[in-house]
Amino acid sequence: MGTEKKGPLLVLLSYVIWGALPMFWKLLQGVEPFYLLASRIVWSMVFLGVLIALTGRGGMLREVLCSRHQMGRLLLSGLFITANWGVFVILVNSNRILENSLGNYMVPLFSIVLGFCIFRERLEPLQWGAVALAAVGVVIVVAHYHRVPWLALIAGITFPAYSAVKKSVHCDGIVSVFCETLWMLVPALGYLIWAESQGRGAIGNLSGWELLLLPLSGVATSVPLWIFSKGMNYGTPMTVAGMIMFVSPTMQFVEGLLIYREAFDPVYGVLFGFVWTGIILFFICTIRQHRRFFAHSPHGHNGDNRA
Repeated sequence: MGTEKKGPLLVLLSYVIWGALPMFWKLLQGVEPFYLLASRIVWSMVFLGVLIALTGRGGMLREVLCSRHQMGRLLLSGLFITANWGVFVILVNSNRILENSLGNYMVPLFSIVLGFCIFRERLEPLQWGAVALAAVGVVIVVAHYHRVPWLALIAGITFPAYSAVKKSVHCDGIVSVFCETLWMLVPALGYLIWAESQGRGAIGNLSGWELLLLPLSGVATSVPLWIFSKGMNYGTPMTVAGMIMFVSPTMQFVEGLLIYREAFDPVYGVLFGFVWTGIILFFICTIRQHRRFFAHSPHGHNGDNRA
């Protein structure tokens, strides 16, 4: 299989794994979300450390650790990804998978806004329309319930913010995520020790096979990221990756609605409707930009598709 086909398939596989992860975290509902977040950080760093050693990335790691600029950026990106992981675990384990799905659907819309605000990217009318529709949906929910869906919004904004910071980090993906978790290691270990001392940790709350799931949390966190990085390195176009990403929130939506029977009231249905309409506009705009790029490319449609 050629790399032009292997890349998108690997990206698709990573999003399928991310889409299925709520079912993994549901198995660990015996402990509180912050304990799971701390475990996720610690075991991810352990797994990535082993991966770095096995793949000969030690030299890359030393180079990044010696760079104050790179490590400073990785501290910021580490804070964003930790917030994203934390919100995900909180929503899943409080039976709000649909809300997490909503936040993930908003990721490309928040990416558009960040691109305009930070990178001064020019937005097309359809992109403004997509963002406006999502904003109207949120306003309707706020007006009806008198509360803002903060966790869904945090889930939607933290990953684009993380991606924006990572644009200025020039190192291997596995190494960069290891350094991000390294920054978070001390508070994560501190919380695990405190939680166990208070009887709020895994010991006494999880049984034998459930305890084995905690080390697997690092694998569940890191493997899809590794697969995604490999897929993008094989030349998957950004437009293709952007469209494939909707596999993950769609899977989560189906899981929350059909498997875990979460409530889906009409008001949230309206919000999803506005966001989904915005996503359709996003798709249309993305396809137009993709066609326009190749129409003006000196190689036409036979050129190199790598992003």
